[in-house]
Amino acid sequence: MSELIPRTTVGAVVAKRNKALDLYATAREYIAQAQYHMDAAHAAAREAAPEQTNRYTHAQAPEIDRFYNSVSMPNAEEFMRVARRVTDLRVWGHLLAMTDLDHLMDKAAKDELRDQMAYVPEITDDTGALINGDEIAKGLPQITEDTILATLEGFAMNSGDIFRRGLANAFSGLDRKFRSHDGFKIGSRVILARAFDPEWGGWNSYGNLRDTLVDIERVFLILDGKGPRASYAGIIGTIDHERKEANIGWGRIARTEHEGDYFRVRIFKNGNAHLWFTRDDLVTKANKLLAEYYGEVVGDGVDAPQDPEAVFEDRALTPAKHFGFYPTPAAIADRIARDEFESHFYRHPEDAKPLRFLEPSAGTGRLVNAICGAARAVTICKRWSITAIEVQRDLAAELRTSMGLNTDRVICRDFLQMKPANLGPHFDIIYMNPPFDLQRDIDHVTHAWKFLKPGGKLVAIMSAGTEFRENKKAVTFRKWVDTNGGRFRDLPAGTFREAGTNVNTCYLAMTKKEES
Repeated sequence: MSELIPRTTVGAVVAKRNKALDLYATAREYIAQAQYHMDAAHAAAREAAPEQTNRYTHAQAPEIDRFYNSVSMPNAEEFMRVARRVTDLRVWGHLLAMTDLDHLMDKAAKDELRDQMAYVPEITDDTGALINGDEIAKGLPQITEDTILATLEGFAMNSGDIFRRGLANAFSGLDRKFRSHDGFKIGSRVILARAFDPEWGGWNSYGNLRDTLVDIERVFLILDGKGPRASYAGIIGTIDHERKEANIGWGRIARTEHEGDYFRVRIFKNGNAHLWFTRDDLVTKANKLLAEYYGEVVGDGVDAPQDPEAVFEDRALTPAKHFGFYPTPAAIADRIARDEFESHFYRHPEDAKPLRFLEPSAGTGRLVNAICGAARAVTICKRWSITAIEVQRDLAAELRTSMGLNTDRVICRDFLQMKPANLGPHFDIIYMNPPFDLQRDIDHVTHAWKFLKPGGKLVAIMSAGTEFRENKKAVTFRKWVDTNGGRFRDLPAGTFREAGTNVNTCYLAMTKKEES
């Protein structure tokens, strides 16, 4: 922490902040005295002229209003509370600028910090009731030496992740497909679609790619060991100046080319801009950071023959690293189960055979619990049986003994090594979160499809790269999904952060066609 900001410097800042608050308290006392003397003066004036003064002689004069309202006595508690909060926010902004921590942040991180530093009024209505303490706690803490050092230490410890997240956000803002690239690699070129207005030539406010380019240049400056610079001094300034010199404006659209320290930019008449990276060493550094940020659960772009059966049988035979175990957050598991299965349950009357549920990579049982909760919410669906398959022995044992888990059968096996005949009749519902690496999620989904009976429904959480990869396995899989009427739904960025990975995810929902 001493390298970030010396304790003596923090102590001096806190001392000046405390002096400011003391002076605010003194000012409030002087205001109280002024109010006392002003009231006394008004009383003396009324004694001098007891009769009501003719209001028409001065009521409309602004200076008279200012005279009578020149002193306003504030509530002592509110006055000091606001003084303390405003002063602390100023001090926090100064401290962050002193440490240069904000230079590591992208636009999204800075917006998040601004929200945290925003002034929160502590009075909600005329009754004087304080707002909820949780709302106040969302802001940065009150200024003391210990809170400053602890908070800045927290920023410093997280600065690497903040920077990596900013790097990922910058490039995912350019192309939705990028967030799912195999290995999340930056290539030699990216395209800024509709960066400029094709009618008049200026930056297109839609999409705000100007700020995205500022973020990308900031990343490369830091990777190059340099500090951030003002936008006008970087590639943005170069583009703006050179296009202005070329008289690019209303009715004068033309292709232009620009070069900065790290990029070569070509802007086309349709408003698109192509960005080439000119420093391969910095691109390599950026790709390493992206790999650290997104983790190891992404697909490796496995190529394979185009025939669907050959593609889907070309599987990784060894277990995923750490078994690809990233538990689904309970809230996400419950939401998907409600959205995708409750309507399906209504189609099964009480006197029908029990619905058969399968979770082929059960983990800690979160998807099993979610599907049970969705079934209980539909009163018409009262009978079901569950088969949970889990390859890890310790987790399978926990599932068997879990008191809150409505599980009829737990099998400890590698699901990909099983056949539908091993489990008896086909299943009505399959809900799964398989491993992602080496495109194992595709392997698990296509294998699970064999266990689903006609009319049954499968929902699988998958890597978002499944929607975008261009290798033959992914392309063939998407065609297969389309043939079977499946659909992908994006999950929010950072959904699996609590499980230890920032990989972006989606889920696939498919219903097997009834036999004719």
